[in-house]
Amino acid sequence: MSSLTLSVRGLREPPAPLASLREHLGPTTALDRFVRADRAEPAWSLAPTAAGALTALAAGDEPGDAWWARLDPVHLVAGNDSLRMAPPTLDDDDSATLVAYLAHELDLPIFRADATHWYARFAPYDERLHAPSEVLGRNIDAYLPRDSGLLRWINEAQMVLHQHPVNQRRADHGEPAINCVWPWGGGVIEAPDAMPFTRVCTLRPELKGTARFHGLEVAAVPRTFADTPHQGDTLVELDALFEAGRLGAVETWVHALRTLVQDWLAPAVHALDADELASLILYDGQTAHTLRRGMRWRVWRRGGFLAAAH
Repeated sequence: MSSLTLSVRGLREPPAPLASLREHLGPTTALDRFVRADRAEPAWSLAPTAAGALTALAAGDEPGDAWWARLDPVHLVAGNDSLRMAPPTLDDDDSATLVAYLAHELDLPIFRADATHWYARFAPYDERLHAPSEVLGRNIDAYLPRDSGLLRWINEAQMVLHQHPVNQRRADHGEPAINCVWPWGGGVIEAPDAMPFTRVCTLRPELKGTARFHGLEVAAVPRTFADTPHQGDTLVELDALFEAGRLGAVETWVHALRTLVQDWLAPAVHALDADELASLILYDGQTAHTLRRGMRWRVWRRGGFLAAAH
């Protein structure tokens, strides 16, 4: 019998106090069932190292023993005394134009896994650099590299991007500029941690690369539980809550939670109760909450899942 793991980062990071959000959340019965679940830190990781090399693998390149890094485009928002990172909004045409321009101006072969995930064979560095998802919505000062060479590279990339016609056109149309390229995930590919799944549904190239390294099926993220294949053990990453929480987008976070409950958890819990799923796992970025059919009788475990998670 199949199992389903939903990776839903952001459940622990609402953009406002839960008490102020509760009346807007709608029914959370399916989510609250996870109060009765077994809880443990999983033996698997969804944060693989050497993300650049794994991205190359996901994109169909052969990483070999070269040093690869991710070079992701981002938008930095200037505040009174800080720069904060926002997610890029970038289509394929603009992405391809900017990559070709940067590669030429910086004399560096840069490649695209998709519009917003870039990678390159890069000069080795020693420190661990933070992924853009870790910096999202935050002042970048605490996350900048300490290596002076990397800082110079970031500054040079910013200057190259500043006057490009793509960014000038975006500014004219009120769109955020792609004004920085963020290096992270550098390294030589090694055997990433095994994953106890037969299928991985994700938007992240580094996780696609991990799945392909282990010979797992890689699939697009389904729209709903009903669209999810029900054979084998499937991982689905749903990150709308995480991004909304980091950016302080209250309405978006509430909508994402309602969608999670209605389109995913309610039908998945129903399938579990109907003995159509062996297990349903909710991973919140720290803890795996594993629910099995018989656990619905753990009626002594009461309360709301969101309240218990904080």
